[in-house]
Amino acid sequence: KGNCRIEKYRMELIKILIFRIRNRDFALVSKNVKEILDYSTLITTFYGGRGLKGIINLGGDPVSVLDTPFILDMKEEGDDPVILFCREKGVEKGIGITVSEVKGMELVDSSMMVSPQERDEIYISGFIREDEGRKEITLLDLKKFLDYADTKIVRM
Repeated sequence: KGNCRIEKYRMELIKILIFRIRNRDFALVSKNVKEILDYSTLITTFYGGRGLKGIINLGGDPVSVLDTPFILDMKEEGDDPVILFCREKGVEKGIGITVSEVKGMELVDSSMMVSPQERDEIYISGFIREDEGRKEITLLDLKKFLDYADTKIVRM
């Protein structure tokens, strides 16, 4: 019986929603995505600035829908027919972000997350890399998108 010591390794698994914007894979922590909506629910506005795609009526409350490719400075052309309604826990207000397609949900080990190196990546909280030949997934920082909606969108 001797001095055998067993150390427990505890992985911290995080459930993420993976989606595509143009030709890149992105993700958000799934608990922050409250609804997935069709683009046909969007009401286009001509006020609010370039980063605002429009608004949606969600349970009687108007919700700003951000032009995600514009905010991320993505130059590729394409359609973004899906709106993700997102809200952080403890935050009353939410936002909509436009995406090209939803790919699915996945559990990832937090040790696979890498912090961004460049300061320019202000809307990115990290990257998820796997060794299984899959492309890198960019984890978006929802708080920064909420801040964008609060500070950069012109109020009517």
